[in-house]
Amino acid sequence: MRSFTTPGAVAVDARDNVVSALLSRAEVAPDHAALAHRVGGRFESIGTAEFAAEVREVAAGIVALGLDPGTRIALFCATRWEFTLFDYAIWASGCAVVTIYESSSAAQVEWIVGDSDARMLICETTEMRGTYDSVSKQLPDCVNVVVIEDGAADALKAQATDATRAEVDRRIAAIVHDDLASLVYTSGTTGKPKGCILTHGNFIWESRQLESMAPALLNDSQRQLMFLPLAHVWARLVEVACVSTGVTVYYSTGIPKLTEELALVEPTWMFGVPRVFEKIYNAAKHKADASGKGAI
Repeated sequence: MRSFTTPGAVAVDARDNVVSALLSRAEVAPDHAALAHRVGGRFESIGTAEFAAEVREVAAGIVALGLDPGTRIALFCATRWEFTLFDYAIWASGCAVVTIYESSSAAQVEWIVGDSDARMLICETTEMRGTYDSVSKQLPDCVNVVVIEDGAADALKAQATDATRAEVDRRIAAIVHDDLASLVYTSGTTGKPKGCILTHGNFIWESRQLESMAPALLNDSQRQLMFLPLAHVWARLVEVACVSTGVTVYYSTGIPKLTEELALVEPTWMFGVPRVFEKIYNAAKHKADASGKGAI
């Protein structure tokens, strides 16, 4: 297999990583809205310092479970703000994130959790926990299973101690670019899915290159609406680039609500795939035609 390497437009400091980037943003602009999630008919924001504090507390709870640096933790979750919370908390604990699509079958969950040697699983819902439970007897090494909608974050924060908080600080300071950050599994079209290794260097390098190429998009005056699956690396890259540069990330509650939430958020930019934008256009055209404004 042939490979090609480029130094990139900007050099990345060896001490730079996505967790340290978040903590730097929290110092520079603590009250700036880092994330926003929908509550009823509006979006509520979470300040950067508040988000960083949540990340550290959840990370301290993960450390309290006795999980060593480098341990794989599977995240079985749709796109929502808690995905980003656990993504960063796992990194801050020195562990690595294994993403699982919310639509994955029990057989797929069994394969990914087992193949990655995940020792902890974070499920979004009780239904997803049920999917895991149906194959859990084949996964004896995954001994910690929590559910986001059952208060997983609060339960982990309750286990944090001064000692585990200090350990989190040590683990954050110890992150190097070659450390495993995430395993993202392929679709498995030519056999069983294979885990693609993504390092901390991969994430921060991509983020800093994007920042240098698109400074008008990646700054703290921008806001974007996140709706693509965070289990995929494309959305994860946008996630870390936004958190690292101060773009406020609004989390859609699903593609069926996208047109409604575009009006609520009024994002300055957004990203997606052609089919999604085609569906938005078709919906707008249908509405315009129905009201006699199709020509406009």
